[in-house]
Amino acid sequence: MEQRSLTEDLIAQLAHMDAPAQGAYRVDEVLKRSGTEVTEVVYYPGRDGGELGPFVRKRILAASGAGSAYDAIIQAERAGERFLFLPRVMDIRRVDDEVHVVMEFVPGETLDTLVDCVGASPELACRLMPVVCEAASELHERFQPPIIHRDLTPSNIMVLDSDGASKPVVTLIDFGISRRWQEGADTDTTHFGTRSYAPPEQFGFGQTDVRSDIFALGGVLFFCCVGEQPQPALDADMLARAGVPDPLAAVILRARAFDPADRYPSAAAMRGALLAACTAAGSAAAGAAAGEVDLPAATAPGPLVARPPRRSRRLTVPAAVGTCWNVILLASFVLMVALCVAMALDPPSQFRSMPFWLFALLLVGIILVPYAITLYWFADRRRLLAHVPWFSGLSLARRIVWSIAAITVSAVGACAIGIAAGYL
Repeated sequence: MEQRSLTEDLIAQLAHMDAPAQGAYRVDEVLKRSGTEVTEVVYYPGRDGGELGPFVRKRILAASGAGSAYDAIIQAERAGERFLFLPRVMDIRRVDDEVHVVMEFVPGETLDTLVDCVGASPELACRLMPVVCEAASELHERFQPPIIHRDLTPSNIMVLDSDGASKPVVTLIDFGISRRWQEGADTDTTHFGTRSYAPPEQFGFGQTDVRSDIFALGGVLFFCCVGEQPQPALDADMLARAGVPDPLAAVILRARAFDPADRYPSAAAMRGALLAACTAAGSAAAGAAAGEVDLPAATAPGPLVARPPRRSRRLTVPAAVGTCWNVILLASFVLMVALCVAMALDPPSQFRSMPFWLFALLLVGIILVPYAITLYWFADRRRLLAHVPWFSGLSLARRIVWSIAAITVSAVGACAIGIAAGYL
C-alpha cells in the first residue's frame, strides 16, 4: 500500500506541473549512459519535506526519435490497461531538447546478474524462459500494431525470484529503441541492438517484426543454458559442445534462424515449444515451468496501481550518510596533503640533496595521486557519477583499468623523472 500511495502522490503532483525543471528530481544514481539517452534512479520532492521514490527516469535526446514505445505504454495504462511484465510509466514530457520518461523502479536483478550468481543450466532456462516468453507475448499481443522490443538481452530482463516463490516475476525494461510494426515498410529506418541478440533484419536485411524478438529470445535461452553470449550463427555442433540438451538446442536453432519465416511465428508458440522441449529433456525444472508459471489473466480491467508492491533486494544508503562519509574521506585527504607539504618543506636527510621541485613531484606521484584514487573507490560515488558524464559512462571494469593506469603512470612517471635527473 505504501508504494501505491507514493506512486499516486507522484502522478498527482506531476499532473499539476506544466514543465518540471530537470532539477526537480534528485538524481541518486546514473544506471546507464549512451549517446542518445541517460537512465537514472531519481527521487522526487514530496510533502512535508520528504521524498517520493525511488523512480527510474530516462532522459532521451528528442532528435534521436527513440522512446516512442513509452508513449504507447502510458496511453494504454491511462486507458485502463494493466500489464504484468512491463514497468509502470508515470509521466512523459518534453524538457528542452530531451524527452523525460519517469517510471517505476523495478526491484530484483537483471537476468545476466542472476545467471552470474546462480550459474547457467538447462534447469534454469526451463524455469525462467517460459515466463520471459510470456512477457514478450504481452508486448506483442496487447498492442496494435505490436511493439517490437529490438533489444531483448539478459541485461534488459529484470527477475525477482524471492521467498521461494513458485514462479519468478519477470519485467522487461529499456524500450528506448523499441518500435511499432509498420505495414508496408521494407526495412527499419534505423538499425540498433546488441549484436549477439539482434537479428539480421535489424541490420538492414528487412523490417523488424515480432519474429525479430524471437531471434533475441533464442539468444537469451542459449545464455540461460550456457552462461555465454551467443554467436551470431549457432549450429547443432556448437550447441552440443556447449552441453545444451538436444530438445532445447532445437528450440534455439529454430528461434535463431536467419530467415524470419523459419522462426517461431510468435513468442507464445516458442513458449509452447520450449515447455515441450523441457519435458523431453527430462529437466527437473520442467514441472515448474509447465505448471507454475501460469499467471492471472492480464486482460481484466482495473486500477493501474493494483500491482502489489514487490520487495527490492537493493540496499540504498541515505544520501546524507554518503555525504558525511565523503566529508571524512576528504578530511583525510587534506590531512595527507598537509603531511606531504610539511615533508616537502623539511625533507628527510636522504632527500635533502634533491631539488625541491623533484621531491615535491615524487610526493605527488607516489603518495597523493594513488591515495586520491584509493579514496575514490571508498567514497559514495553516486553524486560524482551523476555529474561527470564521461566517467559515469564507463563500465566498472573500465574504471578499474583507468584507476590502475593512472596510479602506474603517476608513480612510474615521477620515478622516471627522478632517474633522468640523476637523483634516483
